[in-house]
Amino acid sequence: MIQGHEVSRMNEAVVSTQSTGNKNHNKMRSDTMHMVLVGDPRVGKSTLINCIMSETFRENVPHVMPVVNIPAEVTLDRISTQIIDTAEETPEEKANLEKEVQQANVIGLVYSLDSLSSLIKIRSYWLPRIGEIIREENPDRDIPPIILVGCKADLVTGDEKYQAQIEETIQLIMQEYKQVETWLECSAKRVLNVQEVFFFAQKAVMYPQGIVYDSRTRSLTNECTEALSRIFTLCDIDGDEVLNDAELNSFQQKCFQAPLQENELEEIKQFVNNAVEDGVRDNGLTKEGFLYLHYSFIEQGRLETVWSVLRHYGYEDSLQLSPHFLEPSLPRKPTSTQITQLSEIGIRFFDRLFDRFDKDNDHALNNTEIGKLFATSPGIPWNRGLFPAFALTTQPGNSDLTRKGFIALWVLTTLLDYRSTLRYLAYLGFEGNTTTAISISREKHEDLASKKVTRSVFQAFVFGSEGSGKTSLLRGLVQKPNGGDESVDAEGQGRYAINTVDESERWLVLREFKNQSSTLLDAELMQQCDVAILLHDQTNKISFNTLTKNFNLLRDTQKSIPIIFVTTKSDLLSLEDPQIAKAFFTKQTVFPHHVLSLKGSVPIGFYSAVLQTIIKSHTTNRDLAKTSSGLWKGILGGLAIAALIGGAVV
Repeated sequence: MIQGHEVSRMNEAVVSTQSTGNKNHNKMRSDTMHMVLVGDPRVGKSTLINCIMSETFRENVPHVMPVVNIPAEVTLDRISTQIIDTAEETPEEKANLEKEVQQANVIGLVYSLDSLSSLIKIRSYWLPRIGEIIREENPDRDIPPIILVGCKADLVTGDEKYQAQIEETIQLIMQEYKQVETWLECSAKRVLNVQEVFFFAQKAVMYPQGIVYDSRTRSLTNECTEALSRIFTLCDIDGDEVLNDAELNSFQQKCFQAPLQENELEEIKQFVNNAVEDGVRDNGLTKEGFLYLHYSFIEQGRLETVWSVLRHYGYEDSLQLSPHFLEPSLPRKPTSTQITQLSEIGIRFFDRLFDRFDKDNDHALNNTEIGKLFATSPGIPWNRGLFPAFALTTQPGNSDLTRKGFIALWVLTTLLDYRSTLRYLAYLGFEGNTTTAISISREKHEDLASKKVTRSVFQAFVFGSEGSGKTSLLRGLVQKPNGGDESVDAEGQGRYAINTVDESERWLVLREFKNQSSTLLDAELMQQCDVAILLHDQTNKISFNTLTKNFNLLRDTQKSIPIIFVTTKSDLLSLEDPQIAKAFFTKQTVFPHHVLSLKGSVPIGFYSAVLQTIIKSHTTNRDLAKTSSGLWKGILGGLAIAALIGGAVV
């Protein structure tokens, strides 16, 4: 049985938790807490409600008390509260009881301490009845927390045998129904533990017990163990599977905004060491010790402490990470001509994350290190079509991810799906508002007006016939040889490659598409294209037709996108009509034309040319359909050096 001094101690603990400034712990399914009292007639429900409000005892009260509304400003957790009385003696009362139970956030099951039968009926009738009501419309719906309230404690005679029967019955109920979180005895006549009924009802809603603690087995639930284990891993910065004093203090500061003193740290470790074998190792707290510490908080009635930890790390009442925690809204929605990119804060976070998991200090993440890095998340976010096939690794044939390759994949993820980046920032332990790790570029027209490029990521869409060398261009950007994994991304849309060019801090993304025609006709998608690269294979007679088809489609639909022509396999015998190709490229000299072998590595000068073409298009406002070849040759002046290192610009 819960005593008054326990409530006082726990009340102080809750106030202390509130004072830390943790704004995430007040989770409600609605703006008002609905507390519904249910039980047999004449067990004391109405008298109890009257006493809660007036703090005095009245002999004569209504059969069913009116709804009591308590304003938020006078409650512990600043929540508007309704206390609702019920009865089941008429059809109208029965219908009202069912309606109120359906809407309840917490249910007080009331019995009379001078009537063992009213307690037995809680088990035989009321608990099954509540389950039927709650799950009538939705069989999977959770039953709200329930507290057992024994009224008329002033009538208990002190019969030890009778009291033992009461406690035995309650233990059976709590073992059978995990929704029953606690029980207490009160007396309206003596005004004993009356306010505590309301207090524990509020605690049951604010800090639900059933999802974190199984009262039948007196152990943490699997869901709670999994959540706390993930939190332990996030706090174990050095990865030695022990929380040292600095890591414990960092955890304490994050969750409660108050450091632990040295003697307090020692007391915690001594407490855990005395209770759990292997709870303390190397003068630090192991995961088993960390779990036991939170178990002990619950056993002591300090659920609010455990929930403060869980909610700081983004968990909601279901012990799932909340959607708002995983995907908060950006300050504004990007337009079709803006891009999302990592901010300096985001790059710094992933850079430090790389250092944290590069345990062998070889400046690369191997498969084991990558696995540990993503241990607190659903898994590696990149599909096989991207990683490791088109990622920057230490060797072309392995998956050891370099620092630059690691950052590059997050830059690409942020560009293509910033919500995925937000989710993984949360999964991987980013502290604070994850949206600060992402920035939105200026509109393209703003760059044109200022003649200054502010974005750091640019996209080149690559089009060409099958076998013309599109994939080779992508592999060349990430310094991979031809051949190997030819998989596409999970949606079957194509492949990606990303790298910086000429040691600049600007990222170039090459994209290859599975369905080129639909891509070229997708106006929204093509707005993301900074330059179109049109390839043709001179050893394939059909390849040139594909190039001219793609070119005409682009000119008809996307006149503002610059184009780069590329003739591939220059080291092999050409099978196309040289006069037709020459006539076409002569007519289209407004657009640069590169000739590449692709037999070895793609010359870096080619990628420099691509990036410079994009930069010029962002700062020079010209109608590409009318621009003279002389102007475009000026734009690309100096890029013919690519011809000297394996390619040619015509």
